[in-house]
Amino acid sequence: MIKVSHLKKSHGALGVLRDVSVEIDRGDVAAIIGPSGCGKSTFLRCLNGLESFDSGSVCVGNVTLSRDLPPDVQRERLAAMRRQMGMVFQQFHLFPHLTVLGNVMEAPLRVLGANAKATLEKAEQLLDRVGVLAKAHEKPARLSGGEQQRVAIARALAMDPEVMLFDEPTSALDPSLMQEVLQVLQSLARTGQTMVIVTHDMAFARRIATTVHVFGEGTVQRSGPPETIFCDAEPEVMLAPVRGNRGAVRAAMRHRVRRYKH
Repeated sequence: MIKVSHLKKSHGALGVLRDVSVEIDRGDVAAIIGPSGCGKSTFLRCLNGLESFDSGSVCVGNVTLSRDLPPDVQRERLAAMRRQMGMVFQQFHLFPHLTVLGNVMEAPLRVLGANAKATLEKAEQLLDRVGVLAKAHEKPARLSGGEQQRVAIARALAMDPEVMLFDEPTSALDPSLMQEVLQVLQSLARTGQTMVIVTHDMAFARRIATTVHVFGEGTVQRSGPPETIFCDAEPEVMLAPVRGNRGAVRAAMRHRVRRYKH
């Protein structure tokens, strides 16, 4: 479903993605984990063109995007790629002036020119699916964080995406609200929805992912099923720079334990 080959992205002199190659199968739930600043969110934004990349290629379905394409072809392919993807952000980014129902209906009506009655019915079905149909006529400001995130998921699903992208979908939520969002994502996974999820939450990644990709130093350090990735590694290790730092991280953890004991 997704094939990323030798992706490179720099911000000025800083190389954020140095050589990233990843394959994600249709129906896979891929968790992207790693330390802060290792390029996880940049990678996600490169997948749907919110950020351009310097070299390499991104293939989604039968659409391939690379920097060596003529500008008009690149624009055409980027639009086609975006039509296959839905994006859910860390801070929800709902339209504050629209109701919950209006948020879900906006893109199909304005972008696809969909029929109003059919769009209304579909929006209500999606809100029911994520458990917030009762809030359909509320404004986002009157919703909890978990409810807002579920509306954001429904809004993304309204465009019938082949792939759903999630950038830290639970980091702005307290533990009880995180559970609400996790249940929605697990429900999507059971339907075969392809998902790419950037997260710092190791327990969340372990529960939801079918494949985990560990980013570090601008590359993919490890890939595999959760039971393989997490079997011999502490969560703190997974969130620390990977190469050459395991001993230092474990020593720091031992120091922390001794400090707490005293």
